[in-house]
Amino acid sequence: MKKYICIVIILFIIVCSMICLSGKDMEEEKRYSVMYSWNNDIFEQSNSLELLEDNNIKVVYQFFNKDFDYNLLDKFKDIDFYYLCGERDWIDDDISFIKKEIDYVSEVNKEENILKGIVFDIEPYVDNKDNFDFKKYVRAFQEAYKYAKSNGVKMIICIPTWFNTIDEELLEKLIFNSDGVSLMNYDTKYTLENIKEEVEYAKKYNKEINTIYELDFSKDYFKSMDEIKEDFSKIEKYYRYDKLTISYHYFTNLVEK
Repeated sequence: MKKYICIVIILFIIVCSMICLSGKDMEEEKRYSVMYSWNNDIFEQSNSLELLEDNNIKVVYQFFNKDFDYNLLDKFKDIDFYYLCGERDWIDDDISFIKKEIDYVSEVNKEENILKGIVFDIEPYVDNKDNFDFKKYVRAFQEAYKYAKSNGVKMIICIPTWFNTIDEELLEKLIFNSDGVSLMNYDTKYTLENIKEEVEYAKKYNKEINTIYELDFSKDYFKSMDEIKEDFSKIEKYYRYDKLTISYHYFTNLVEK
């Protein structure tokens, strides 16, 4: 009888261990990193794939020239590419510039789903934050999101972490009118606290969200990849949201680090 009980206990421990390991594997599989890339270094660097794999980067926000040869993406079969774009003067009344870029993604994807979506990095408020019309900014993205959805294009917006100090209601509208946001979370002292409202709204509307880390270690940011990953680990454990990921800015700095 004792022998039977011991066997049952051992089997129970083994099963529990397998479940725990399986859960951990699934969790690891879900985790991925995002990389910003503003030039063609990622296609010209011989060890690009190795660098991406070593840092668990499965998504790249890439700026493409209009004459880009998309056959160059063939060797990046396990990487999802998004079209990264944005200029300060794109927030106009008819959002013609924004629509033009969404149309470009639609055209590229006409025969094959090459690009997973579009990422807008539009920062017209940089030199005039106090007098900038943020309501117009949000209205522009409301219209952009409608247009993107009507064209089957996933849309991500790059925004600062201080948006909630301007108007929290506008921040909520901005996140609601997107498929996700990428946060310029550059104050190294408060990376966890600075994204509280953004994560709350992302959870509320089931949106993707990532927090950006600068890879220029010579400036007043984190000084190594280990520091960055340690910091994000704290953020990840605190917010416990499976659509919260880490992103790096940008690929050239990863090569030079």
